[in-house]
Amino acid sequence: MSEESGPGVAAGEAEVVRRRGPSIVWVIPIVALLIGATIWWQTNANRGPEVTIFFEEGGGIEPGKTKVKYKGLEVGEVLEVGIRDIDTVEVTAELGPGAWPFMTSETKFWIEKPRVGAGGISGLDTLVSGAYIAVLPAVDPDGRPMGEPTTEFDGLVRPPLSAVYPNALRIGLETKDLRGLTRGADIRFRDIRVGEVERYEIKPDGQGVRVWALIAEEYKDLVRPSTEFWNSSGLQLEVRPNGVRLEAESLASMLGGGVDFETPPEAYIERPVGDGAIFQLHPNRTAAAEALDQGVGLQLWLESRQVGSLASGDSVYYRDVEIGSVGEPHLSEDARSVRFPIHVNERYRPLVRKNSRFWNRSGFEFEADLTGVKTRIGSLGTLLAGGVVLSTPDRPGDEVDGDEVFVLHEKPREAWLAWSPTIVLREVHEDDRLPHVVRLYPERPSGLRVVLVAPRQGSLAAGAPVYYRDRLVGEIGDTRFSADARTVEADAWIDKRYATLVRNNTRFWNASGIDVDAGITSGVKIRTQSLQAIVAGGVSFASPDRGGATRHFLR
Repeated sequence: MSEESGPGVAAGEAEVVRRRGPSIVWVIPIVALLIGATIWWQTNANRGPEVTIFFEEGGGIEPGKTKVKYKGLEVGEVLEVGIRDIDTVEVTAELGPGAWPFMTSETKFWIEKPRVGAGGISGLDTLVSGAYIAVLPAVDPDGRPMGEPTTEFDGLVRPPLSAVYPNALRIGLETKDLRGLTRGADIRFRDIRVGEVERYEIKPDGQGVRVWALIAEEYKDLVRPSTEFWNSSGLQLEVRPNGVRLEAESLASMLGGGVDFETPPEAYIERPVGDGAIFQLHPNRTAAAEALDQGVGLQLWLESRQVGSLASGDSVYYRDVEIGSVGEPHLSEDARSVRFPIHVNERYRPLVRKNSRFWNRSGFEFEADLTGVKTRIGSLGTLLAGGVVLSTPDRPGDEVDGDEVFVLHEKPREAWLAWSPTIVLREVHEDDRLPHVVRLYPERPSGLRVVLVAPRQGSLAAGAPVYYRDRLVGEIGDTRFSADARTVEADAWIDKRYATLVRNNTRFWNASGIDVDAGITSGVKIRTQSLQAIVAGGVSFASPDRGGATRHFLR
C-alpha cells in the first residue's frame, strides 16, 4: 500500500503548518480591557468634580452624611474631613457632573446652620436636617460662569448677601463713623426691611467710612437720586432749647444697628439709581429731614477769629425760633479767620438783611450796673445746645441774595436785643420745597388749645411741658411767628381733665431755668423751678381764686 506525500516529507510523518496573524489567545484580554475601559469611562463620565474647601471650623460636618446643596437641592456629598493646619479644616466633597462648568474662582461655599443676627434668625431648617454646605455659583447676566476654573475654595464664615438678595441693588453710604452699624444690619423703608448692610470700609482718603448695602430687587425703585438715608442705630440724644430729646428705634436697631431712608413723592419722576450709586448717610432722622430742605433757602457765611463752641449741626435762631442750621467750618483763603456756612430755611429768608447781626448763642446772661447784678440762666437744654442768633434792626436793610459774609460776634449789644422789626415771612408751598422725611411731632391730643404769645420763643418749643402747681397738665404744640414776625405764637394743649383750670384771667410764664436777682439794698434773690423744669424747660400757669370765665373746651 502506498501513499503520496508532499515533497520533502517522508511517508508516515505529520506535516506542521504555521498560521499567519494574531493568536486567538490575545482576543480575550483585549476584549476584557475594552469592556473595562468602557465601564470606567461611563462611570467617570457621570461623576462630577471633586473639590476641596477650607473652612475656619467644621462643626456639624460628617463624611458620608453631610450634603452639598444649591437652593435647597442636593448637588453633592462630603467625602472626607480633616485638619490642614491649626486654623483650617479641610473638607473634600464630590459634586454632580453638571457642576463642572461652575467650579470657578468666583463660586462661594459656606456652612449653613442656625444663625442669630441683626437681620433676624436664619438657617432654621438645619435644626431638623442638620448642617450642610451651601454653594452659590457666580454667573454673568447671560448665565455664563465667571472666574477661572479651580477645584480649591476658601469657605465663607457666613452666607453671602448675594445669596439672600439675588439681583439686588448695591449702593454706597458715606458717613464719618459707623455709629453702631454692623454687617447684616437692616435697611428699612417705612419700618419694612428691604435690604441689609453688606460690608464697610475706610474711604480711600481716610476721611470717613463707606458702607455698602444691598436693596432687594423688588424694592429697587424706591431709591432715587433725591433719596435720603439716616443711621437709626441705638439711642439718639439731641439737645434742644426746651430740653434733652431722646429717641430710640427698635430693639433690633439698638442691638445690631440699622439704616432708614425716605424718598420724596415728587422724586419718583426721576430715574432709579444703578449699582454703585453713593449717598450721604446722615447721623439721625432730623439731619435727613433738614437735608431735604437744603434745596431751597438762603446760604450765607459767618466769619469768626476761631471756631470756639460753634459746631456743625448747630441751629440758627431768631427770637429763639430755629430758622436754619450751621455747616462744617472752613479756613478763609488767607487762613486768618474761620468761616461757617449757614443755611436759612426758605420761609425765614426775609429775616436776613444787609444790616442784620449774628452772635453766639448762650443760655447764660449776666448784667451788672449800679443797681446790682442780674443773672438769667436758661434751661439746661439752652446751655448745652448753643448755636447762632440772628437779629435785624427795626429798619431792615435790603435782602441778601446769598453767599454774603457776616461777622459772627461773641455776644450781642443791648440794642440788638431790643430790635423788633415788622417783616412779612415768605409763603412756602408744598410745590416749592421738598417735604420732610418724617413728622417730628405726633398729632396733639384732644383737650383745650390756648395760644400763647411771647417776644421770644424761649421754652415755647414743641413738646415742652405745661405745669399747674408743678404738675404736668399739658404740652406745647406747634410754634410759629406772628404775621409780622414781631412775636412768637405757640399752641398750648391742656389735657381735657384740667381744662377748667384755664380761665380768661389765667397767667402763663416761663417755668424753666434759674433767676438770680442781686441788688444793693434788696440783697440776693434766687428763684428756681423743679429739677424737671430746669432740664426740660416748660411753661407754668395759675388762675386767680375768683373771677374769670372758664375757657371753652376744644377737641
